[in-house]
Amino acid sequence: IDNGLMNGVGDTLFSPNGTTNRAMIVTILYRLEGTPGGEDASFTDVADGQWYSDAVAWAAEKEIAQGFEGRFRPNDKITRQELVTLLYRYEHLEAPQVRTGDMNLIPEPGPELEPSYPEIVLPEEVPEPTWPDLPTTLPDWILGAGTYTDLDQIADWAVEPFVWAIEAGIITGNSDGTLNPQGNALRSQFAAMIQRYHQTII
Repeated sequence: IDNGLMNGVGDTLFSPNGTTNRAMIVTILYRLEGTPGGEDASFTDVADGQWYSDAVAWAAEKEIAQGFEGRFRPNDKITRQELVTLLYRYEHLEAPQVRTGDMNLIPEPGPELEPSYPEIVLPEEVPEPTWPDLPTTLPDWILGAGTYTDLDQIADWAVEPFVWAIEAGIITGNSDGTLNPQGNALRSQFAAMIQRYHQTII
């Protein structure tokens, strides 16, 4: 709340046990990015002027979140594995740095030598972000830890995001020894994940 990422429910309530939905999550990530401009959303169920319209358009443009047959379904509850995956995609959003030449290659001028500089060639456009190949099996250091009892419930597409989130300490699981990947993500859980993300990644 202090950082302007999440708001309360009404004037005095935060609703920590309330569930999150797709519109909420992309809006928080959009605020985390600094509310950049972008194209208009092209989903049939996202009207212009909604509090989440710009965030949905940005998330779709950056391929952080995708739609379903022309719809975004902003009010759909989001699962913990979907939440981890969106945060993982946001973390890997940054495009590769553009190399503009090594200025250490500039020669020192000699008595009869004019300084010459290497030609700096810029690419025509910055490369689009590329997503790493996603493995569909958990590494031995997670499987052998015996910490989580429901690892088999993680969908193939969410394995790499979970590996990243566990290794970075962003997600720690529940007190009963589960990750509950298919359960609904609570507001308090996402607030804790964002705080850990700030502390360990940003």
